[in-house]
Amino acid sequence: MYSRASSRKDKIKKIVAEIKNTGFYSPDKEYEGLSFTQGVYFGVDTKKGTMLYARAYPGNIMDIIGFDIDNFTRTVTDAKTLEIYTKYINIPMVSIPSGCIHPKMMADTMHAMAERGYDYPVDFPRLIQEKRKEWEQIAGIPVAEVF
Repeated sequence: MYSRASSRKDKIKKIVAEIKNTGFYSPDKEYEGLSFTQGVYFGVDTKKGTMLYARAYPGNIMDIIGFDIDNFTRTVTDAKTLEIYTKYINIPMVSIPSGCIHPKMMADTMHAMAERGYDYPVDFPRLIQEKRKEWEQIAGIPVAEVF
């Protein structure tokens, strides 16, 4: 079990590093986290107004989802999770465990960002989806399409 969780974590870390190398996503350390046990990454780039969610499932499939302030509708938090309700039909909600981030702080940050507004030189969510095949090559497992 430990080696599978470690392998999922390593796959996520490689993909997140590649996404950071694009220059369109670079969160400060206090705005990102990786849950080792659940294979979940979430980060918020407050300067660029982008967010990244990555999850590696035990059945060898991944979700890699880019967000901006325009493609989430609301958040719900409790002590253990942050739920982000999206505009995606096939993934209407993503759940992020508190082992990954502090749920209330992230939700408050996301809503403050939505009030501020951002100009996006690149459609970050689309960029992430268009590179889905690249992420599959890096991870060696399928990455789910988001629509």
